[in-house]
Amino acid sequence: MRAGSNASTMSPKKWISGTNAMGIISRSGRYGDTFAHRDIAFEFASWISAEFKLYIIKDY
Repeated sequence: MRAGSNASTMSPKKWISGTNAMGIISRSGRYGDTFAHRDIAFEFASWISAEFKLYIIKDY
């Protein structure tokens, strides 16, 4: 419903709690980061870069 508005934001913590995501950890604060399981990270990176996807396919 709010996806088209400019005020709509999706933080990693909202995504994790809204979808009951497993394999993703998000920590807030000064040294906070967002971490994902290796398979999730590879899939995200292959979505960003077709060259990376071809590298993964050829390597594994």
